[in-house]
Amino acid sequence: MTELLISLSNAFVERYLKPEKIRDFIQKQAETLIQEGDHLNEQISGDPDDDLLFHTMELLPCIGVEVHSLKRSKSDKIAPSSIEKMKTWTKKLEGGRIIHKGILVAGSASMLWSLLQSQMTDDLFLQQNMELILRHVEVKRQHALSRYTTALTSTQIWEERCGYALLFSHYACVRKDWRFLNVSLKLNEWLWKEFHSPFTSRPVLPLLASLVEQEYVFQEMQKCCA
Repeated sequence: MTELLISLSNAFVERYLKPEKIRDFIQKQAETLIQEGDHLNEQISGDPDDDLLFHTMELLPCIGVEVHSLKRSKSDKIAPSSIEKMKTWTKKLEGGRIIHKGILVAGSASMLWSLLQSQMTDDLFLQQNMELILRHVEVKRQHALSRYTTALTSTQIWEERCGYALLFSHYACVRKDWRFLNVSLKLNEWLWKEFHSPFTSRPVLPLLASLVEQEYVFQEMQKCCA
C-alpha cells in the first residue's frame, strides 16, 4: 500500500498547473471575493455561493494562504428542509443513477456534495454514482460533464463542472481513493484553460473553491505517503 501511495504521489508531481501558479491565483482571487463578501455582508447571507465561499475560506490556512476572515460565522448544521430535499432527490433518480448514456441530472454535483457532507446516504449509493462519474470523465475527458437532463446556460454548465471537480477532490480525501484526486487534477486543468480563454467570462468562485480543495487534498495525500 505504501509503495502504491508513493507511486501515485510521484505521478501527480508533473502537473500542468504548477503549485506556484495555483497559489498566486488562489491568493489574489480569495482576497477579492472576501472583500466583496464583507462589503455585501447581509445581502448574501444564506446564498449557496456564500456557503461555498465559507468552505473555501476555512481551508485557506490549511494550504498556507493567509487572508482576513469574513465578518460572519457559518453554522455547520444542515437544515431539516435540506435533508428532506436530499431524500426526495435520491428517490426520484432513475435506477438510483445520476447519469444515463452520458447525460447527467442537473444539480447532481451539489446534491452529492451535500450528501457527502451530511453523511446521510448509504455507501453503496454514493460509491456507485462516484464510480460512474469517474469512468465518464476518464472516457470523455475535456468533453465530459457537458450534457444534462435540463437545458443549462454555459455559466450553469461551468458551475456544474467545477462542482464535480470539487466533489472528486473531497471524495478522494474522505475515502482515501486517490484515483478521484487524479481526475480532479485533470478536470481542473481543463477548467483553468476555459477560465483563461480569450473572450470567455466565467464566475471565479466555483474554480477557486475547486482549486483550494484540490490543493488541500493533494497535501493530505502526500502526508499519507510520508
